[in-house]
Parts: sequence; structure tokens; C-alpha cells
Amino acid sequence: MKQGLSLFLILALTVCLLAGCAAGPAPSSAPGALPEAADPAARADMAPAALPEPENPLAHGADPRLPTAPETEAAQQATQPARQPEAWQAFTDLVPGAFYTEAVEWAVENGITNGMTPTTFGPALTCTRGQVVTFLWRSRQSPVPAAGAGEFEDVAPGAFYAPAVAWAVETAVTNGVGPNLFGPDRPCTRGQVVTFLWRARGCPEPASTNAPFTDADPSAFYYKAMCWAVERRITNGMSATSFAPNATCTRGQIVTFLFRDFAAELK
Repeated sequence: MKQGLSLFLILALTVCLLAGCAAGPAPSSAPGALPEAADPAARADMAPAALPEPENPLAHGADPRLPTAPETEAAQQATQPARQPEAWQAFTDLVPGAFYTEAVEWAVENGITNGMTPTTFGPALTCTRGQVVTFLWRSRQSPVPAAGAGEFEDVAPGAFYAPAVAWAVETAVTNGVGPNLFGPDRPCTRGQVVTFLWRARGCPEPASTNAPFTDADPSAFYYKAMCWAVERRITNGMSATSFAPNATCTRGQIVTFLFRDFAAELK
């Protein structure tokens, strides 16, 4: 009896050992074991959304000296996200009925600006000189300049505004703010903006230089441009007697000036 029980136990132990070998080793629980690889397609919708080209390199924390956009018109158009005619409606910071609303719609539809982010335009944000010449350049179909903006030590070759600055210098729209300086990140003033627009149109003589603004100096660089802009209904000043030439321009004001300039051209 004892011999039979011992034989049974030996057989049972043998079966258990054979079953463990067939099942293979237990899964490793050692630190560093990699999980099962996920299907890349399954995570495609979790990839960070691409931001539109920032019109102000500081808007997304980028170094303004680093390349942020291609230098040729063809390359720039190829890399800019396509905009649908109603894309401007995605901006949640536009006030319905504001003076700039129609101008923003026009600017987005014509590729002049794509906003600060996909959902914000920043109409009340101060517009920089780099942004203004870029808007003006794009409104002219982004012509490729014959040369770079190497004369300005503060314009990096890869900056988004570099080709626009080069074009603006070639067409005598601007000659900078000082020796070898363009000041791309400086706020653009109302006097500078109307001067850029006026020079881009070939510096036409205004019908009258008797402006009603008491804060506008007749000897100032912007004076004729201001008179021209008022006659063209691009701006009517901050009040009946004030133009505020040294006040900074907002993004909403800039696109409005551009929009009115092109509207006047069509009349």
C-alpha cells in the first residue's frame, strides 16, 4: 500500500513539473520592462496640434533670432496652413460689430494674417514693426526680394519678417530706425504706419496739407502721409483735433488701415 502511494505521488509530481515547462517562464517583472508597443495610428490624434506661423516670435516663447519661416514666397506659401474663407470666425476674441471685424475677415481670407493662435487674433495687442511690414508685404502677394536684409543687424536671416523687411527697404517703404537697425520688435506708431502705406503707394501728393490735428507737426516725416491717409479715409484720427502720431497701433487698427487702403484703391 505504501509502495503504491509513493508511486502515485511520484507520478503526480512529474506531471506538474512537465506542465510548468510547457507553459514557459513567467512574465518578467523586473524594472525597465517595456509595455506592449501601441499602434502609432491609434495615437495620431494625440499629437500636438501645429501652431500657425506666429506673427510675433515672442507670442509662443520662441527666440526671435531663430529661423521661424522660409525666405522665399513659394516656400512660405507651401508651409502656411490653408485657410478657409470662414476661418476668421474661429477667433473668439473678436467683438461682433467692432470697427476691425470686416478687416480681419478680409485679412485672413487673403492670407495677410492667420492670427496669433488658431482661435485668437489679438485685435487689442500692440503691433510690432516686423508684423506691420509683413502684413504689407503679404498684401502685395509676398514678392521675393532681390537681396536680404543684411544691412540691419537686428534682423535675423531666418526671421519670419526678414523677406518683408528686405522688400520694404528695396521699395523705399522704410529705411529703419537708425544706423543698421530696423527695430522689428518695437511697437509701430500711427505715424509710422500711415507712412509705410503712403510710401508703398509711391508717395502721392495729398490734395491739401492743412490738417485739423493740433498734435501733428507739419515738418514731421509722417505729415504728408497722414494728410493723404485722411483724404483716402484710411483714418480720421483719434478725434477731430488729434491724430496721435506717436501712439502705438494695435493689430486691429493695422488690418483696418490696410483694408481701407485697398478698398479706396478699388473705388
